[in-house]
Amino acid sequence: MGSLTGKRALVTGGGQGIGKAIAEGLLRAGCDVAVHYFSDKDGAGEVAGYAQSVGRRAQSFQADLTREGSAVALVKQAAEFLGGLDVLINNSGGLIARRQLGQVDLAFWQTVIDVNMTSMMLVTREAAPHLAKANGSVHQISGFRLSPE
Repeated sequence: MGSLTGKRALVTGGGQGIGKAIAEGLLRAGCDVAVHYFSDKDGAGEVAGYAQSVGRRAQSFQADLTREGSAVALVKQAAEFLGGLDVLINNSGGLIARRQLGQVDLAFWQTVIDVNMTSMMLVTREAAPHLAKANGSVHQISGFRLSPE
């Protein structure tokens, strides 16, 4: 495996949980990181503060990735801040709400799809030219669960 020192990473959902841990791990490994958040501004800010303590750069960016314009703007801002992209971690997503299968209507299902899949496609599509230029990589982290009863 190659070194991550000097690589430039965008982590979606990087303000909390797994995304925050990934962003901090990338910083420790030598990456500069653009940290996306939807609602956890404080958590994303903590990652940016952590970057300084390990001698790296990080900045947080808010976006609703289910909206095409927001996803486009996020990738543009992240690539400008970092000077390009080498790594994309698509970590945004969520359960939305716990529902039994019989309680899932099409509007709820579309929300689940948009948060967990459409957002990933939009960010990857926008990041692809930057990643291709850097011979970069994309890592997808997602999952949701519906109760069968």
